[in-house]
Amino acid sequence: MLVVIGVTGLLSGMVILYGGSGRRLVSLSVEAAKIAQVIQRAKAASVLVEYRPAEPVCGYGVHLAYAERRYTFFRYLASTLEDCNTISNIDAGYDEINSFSLPKGIVFKDASDGISDILFIPPDPRTLLFRSTARVNGNYKILLASEDGTLEHAVGINSGGQVSF
Repeated sequence: MLVVIGVTGLLSGMVILYGGSGRRLVSLSVEAAKIAQVIQRAKAASVLVEYRPAEPVCGYGVHLAYAERRYTFFRYLASTLEDCNTISNIDAGYDEINSFSLPKGIVFKDASDGISDILFIPPDPRTLLFRSTARVNGNYKILLASEDGTLEHAVGINSGGQVSF
C-alpha cells in the first residue's frame, strides 16, 4: 500500500511539473506562429498594394520592439514613389496598422543580434531587413524565450523573404 501511494505521488508530481513546462512550450510555439503569420500578412499586403498618388505606400512590414515586448504590422509611406527604391533605413515614415504584445511569461531574446524591422516592397515583393537603423542581409532569427530562459523558439527570416518557424 505504501509503495502504491509513493509511486502515485511520484507520477503525479512528474505530470504537474511537465504540465507547466509543456504549457509554456505550447505558448511559445503559438506566439512564434502568430509572429510568422503577421510577417506573411505584411508580405501578402505588399503584393496587393494599390497605387494612390496622394499617399504613396512603399510597402508593408513588421517592427519588433524588443524592450517593449511587442511587434507592429505597419505600412511604410514615402513622400514620392521614387523614394521607395532608395530606402536605406526605417524612420518615422511608417503608419502603424496593428500592434501586438507578447503574453506574460514570453520575452524576445538576443535583442542586440536581432532584426528590428522587416519591410516588403512591391511588386516582387523585395525584402529589406533592418537592425536598429542599418539595413542588413542574410538569415536572421527572431528568438522568443520563456522569462526564466529555459525554453525558446525561433522564427526565421532571410533576405529572400522566406519565413520559417
